[in-house]
Amino acid sequence: MKNKFIKYLVYSIIGIIVLYISVTIGNTIKISNSESFKVAKDYVLNDENIINQLGNIKRFGSFPSGRIKTINGIEHAQIELFVEGSIKESNVILIMEKNRNDWEVKDFFYND
Repeated sequence: MKNKFIKYLVYSIIGIIVLYISVTIGNTIKISNSESFKVAKDYVLNDENIINQLGNIKRFGSFPSGRIKTINGIEHAQIELFVEGSIKESNVILIMEKNRNDWEVKDFFYND
């Protein structure tokens, strides 16, 4: 009886871990392939405030995160990118909104 319980517990933990990894990978793929992600990267590459703080952008992290949702027909996105610059590196969070056809960056934050 004890062996069955331990086996059940181990399988449950493995199942939860696999589910968590699947959701994380799915979200990363969804964000990476989105139009808002491309706009966010372009914004970071061209924004003078970010370039002044981080230096010339060398690369972006491999695992962007965030969320995209629609409220009353307006799309909203929060994209989180790891950015490595020539001066320092930081997580940059962009708040975006899509009215009609184009994404617009409403605000951004980065960690010092």
